[in-house]
Amino acid sequence: MIISLTPPTKGTAEMIDSNNIQWKIDELGVTANEGASLEFYIKHIAQTSGEKEVNQSITYSDDEGNAVTFPSPSVLVECGVVVNPEPCPIPVELSIGGCQDSMVIDMGSTYLESLGRILQLDVTVKNVCPGKRVALAVILTEVDSNGS
Repeated sequence: MIISLTPPTKGTAEMIDSNNIQWKIDELGVTANEGASLEFYIKHIAQTSGEKEVNQSITYSDDEGNAVTFPSPSVLVECGVVVNPEPCPIPVELSIGGCQDSMVIDMGSTYLESLGRILQLDVTVKNVCPGKRVALAVILTEVDSNGS
């Protein structure tokens, strides 16, 4: 499946659908040899591994009936790679006593072993005292393997 394309070095290109691109060039190589390139991004959606041809077919036509040779790029797809995400940390609930002005809470440590680092904080503030403003702050620290 084609997911996006970049503008070609010559002419214009558009995605007809998720499997087809139409590339139009007004003239190419009129006075000398000239090349052009088109770059597009694909996503493998089948369940099989192996070497896959990127271009299932290419149709070329011009007013002079020239023959053109296009490269046949391929990609190696490995479907056997399984990524096991880390389990979500256990939520911690807290409450602040009647119209208390401030509170500092250490929510403990969360160990992220995978390559990605996304921190999502879901907060619901209830029963805000009348005439009071509420500000939330988060200080996120990282401890390296030396404890620094």
